[in-house]
Amino acid sequence: KFGCKIHGGKIFPWKLMPAALVEANLSIQGYPAHKCLFPGEAHSKHALNKGIGALMYKEIAALVDSLKAGTMRIIKFPDDDRAAAIASEKPIIEGEAPPSEWPHHGARWLFLDGHTDHNGLRRLKPSTATTKVKK
Repeated sequence: KFGCKIHGGKIFPWKLMPAALVEANLSIQGYPAHKCLFPGEAHSKHALNKGIGALMYKEIAALVDSLKAGTMRIIKFPDDDRAAAIASEKPIIEGEAPPSEWPHHGARWLFLDGHTDHNGLRRLKPSTATTKVKK
């Protein structure tokens, strides 16, 4: 669809997904970052597995749900943005807007060098239906 083969059509390690995306001028938007780990992350600093096998069932379900709902998308970015992506000035994976109770001001972003921040989409505003107090 995007006119490229990621990693030569072979299976590649989950932690290398950001590099494979940049190689093809692709990024992911709408990743459920408040529900699951980014590629290369682990639940514990002592964990040996940082691959997709480290994801819990609920995290895999969140990824599948996002793909099915169409909220997680693969986007082809312009060649002009490639240098910024390689320099980790442009995020490769952008999280979806987190819920209102999320403790950070915005969604998580993952950059090629592996660092993350919370400068993505702002938290969703609380719904009046969930904040209304019954009398």
